[in-house]
Amino acid sequence: MDSTHLLHLGENIVSMMRGAMMMLFVVLSVLLYPRRRENSILNFLFWLLVVMIVLLTVSLGFMIEGVKDNERFNDFVGLLDMCLIPLIAGFLMTIVMPDYFNSRRILILLVPSLAFLLGYGFTQYDILYTIGFIYTAVIALVAFLLVIVISIRYDKYLKNNYSNIDNKTVGWVRKVILVFAAWYTAWSFVISQDNPYWDSLYYLFMIGVWVYIYICSTRHIVTFHTDDIFDIVTLETLETLDRVPVVEDERGDFKTKLELCMDTDRVWLNPVITLQDMALILNTNRTYLSEYFNRSLGVTFYDYLNGYRITYACELLLSEPNLSVLLIGEKSGFKSLSTFRRAFEKQMNMTPSKYRQMNKEM
Repeated sequence: MDSTHLLHLGENIVSMMRGAMMMLFVVLSVLLYPRRRENSILNFLFWLLVVMIVLLTVSLGFMIEGVKDNERFNDFVGLLDMCLIPLIAGFLMTIVMPDYFNSRRILILLVPSLAFLLGYGFTQYDILYTIGFIYTAVIALVAFLLVIVISIRYDKYLKNNYSNIDNKTVGWVRKVILVFAAWYTAWSFVISQDNPYWDSLYYLFMIGVWVYIYICSTRHIVTFHTDDIFDIVTLETLETLDRVPVVEDERGDFKTKLELCMDTDRVWLNPVITLQDMALILNTNRTYLSEYFNRSLGVTFYDYLNGYRITYACELLLSEPNLSVLLIGEKSGFKSLSTFRRAFEKQMNMTPSKYRQMNKEM
């Protein structure tokens, strides 16, 4: 097969992959449409997919003879694609700061990219393309680093306040950022190459990325406000804390009271108990209890409860040999098998099945 046929085949594959990506975005948009009002994340993702559909429609110009080889058209589409970066940055910021990033703030990020796009479209000044590229790179770097920092704080807050963080953690956002960094690098490489096979791999890669984003976004549970992450205490919060005073038991031994709550009442068997729930049980406030865990015990609320759960699970693994690992996890206070296995491996350095097998052989 000569080079002409290979090039023609490559162009057909690119068209097929572009069509597959378009179809994916259409299907995901249809699935998200009835759910877009559930939260700001799904709403943002829906409109982001709509924008992607529009961009892919414009890119169909590459299939037109006399247009696909036009350098100005290529640069214009490149600037159009760069408009996605502020939108994606805004989407990720919406996940880690759900009640802070609104349409006005996202528009502020997007306006410069649109200005460079329109300016280049009317004047075709190369300097506008260069500045647009630099602006996009800066936005991507700053926004992605900011999201990483905030997401780490987000997950820390979760572990300090919730005993179950399934589908609440934003660790997946950090993975998406690494993927987008790879995407941006790949995109910079792809547009510099005149090879349809690289374009095909790029589209295949992006299909997988957006499927992953869709799955994680639809499963994600928004649990608190941005103010909570940064420990911003509102008047309403202060009034709530005032209504629940810090009162230790009659002997003044808070530690004993906590251990009684854990050993006798076994509150850790409740898979959805929160720090606030436990503060009410102990007749104290959430702030005091959180500081006690972190400063006095050196653990988060999440890890403290999981310690009791894992100890109990170890007992069940040996005393109930016929019970499945799934049922043991549920009886120990875990809401899902994956969370149970992850917590067990973290504390015991082995899987539950391995622990059972090793102790059975002893």
